[in-house]
Amino acid sequence: MRRIGLAVMLAVTLLTPLGPAAQQVARIPRIGLFYPESWPCAGALRQGLIDLGYVEGRTIAFEYRPGGSFEQHVEQAQDLARRKVDLLVAANTTAALAAKQVTRTIPIVMFSSDAVERGLVAGLARPGRNITGISFPLRELMGKRLEILKEAVTDTDRIAIFVAPSPTAAKGLQDLEASARAVAVTLHPIKVSERRQFEEAFREAVRARARSLLLTQSPFLAEPRELIAALALKHRLPMLSGETGSAEAGSLLYYGMHIQDACRQLARFAHRILDGAKPADLPVEQPRSSSWSST
Repeated sequence: MRRIGLAVMLAVTLLTPLGPAAQQVARIPRIGLFYPESWPCAGALRQGLIDLGYVEGRTIAFEYRPGGSFEQHVEQAQDLARRKVDLLVAANTTAALAAKQVTRTIPIVMFSSDAVERGLVAGLARPGRNITGISFPLRELMGKRLEILKEAVTDTDRIAIFVAPSPTAAKGLQDLEASARAVAVTLHPIKVSERRQFEEAFREAVRARARSLLLTQSPFLAEPRELIAALALKHRLPMLSGETGSAEAGSLLYYGMHIQDACRQLARFAHRILDGAKPADLPVEQPRSSSWSST
C-alpha cells in the first residue's frame, strides 16, 4: 500500500504543471557588434568578456554585423534594435554615430575620436544618455603621425592622404590640415571609396609629387592593408599607417593605438552595463596604450 501511495505521489508530481519561475528559461544577454566575427577587435572583445567570467553561448551571445558606410551602419543598427539586443558595441566613430541616430534606449559602448566634439556624449566625466566608452584626441594623434613621417622621410614637404567616405571625414581632414600647417607640410587628399580605386589613387599621389603617404585609421582602409602596402612599395611611396598590423603587412611606419587592447577595454564597459550600471554614469576613458614601429 505504501508503494502504491509513493507511485501516486510521483505521478502527480510529474503531471503537475511547472510554475512560471520553473518554466522560464534564463535569457542570455546579447551584444550587437558592428564588426564581422573574424575581425581582431571582435575577438579581443570576446576574450575580454571571457576573462571577466562570461561563457559564450551560455552567459553571453553576440550578433555580428559587417560594418561599412554610415548608411549601412544605420541599417544594421536598426536591425539589431528590432532584435532587441541588450547592448551595442560601436568600435569606430561611424558606427557610434549611426547607433546614436537609431536608439536612445539601448546602451551603446563606443570607441571614437573626439566623442564630445562629435556630439556622441555631453562630456567625458558625465556622458549623459545611453552612450559611454573610449574617446581619443584625433588632432593630437594626427599631429604625432605627421611629425614621425616628416622625421623619417626627410624630404617630405607634400603628403598624400586617402580619405575614406564617412560623416566624420571632413572634420578629420580639417584637423589634419591644421596639424600639417604646424609641421610645415602640405596635404594632398585623395578620395577613395572602393577597393578597385587604390591603384589610381597611388598614381594620383605620384602625379601630385607627394613624397609620402599617411594612412589614417578607418574600417574601410583596414581590410585591404596588404594591398595598400604592396601598392606603396610598387610606387616607391613611403607610408605611415595607423592601422594595427600594417607594419607586418609592409607599411614603412606605424603609429597608433593598440586597437585590440582598446576592444578588451570596451569589454569592461560592457560587463558593467550588463551588470546594471547606466552608461550615463560611466565616465568616458582614453585608450590605455599607443605605439609606433618601423619596418
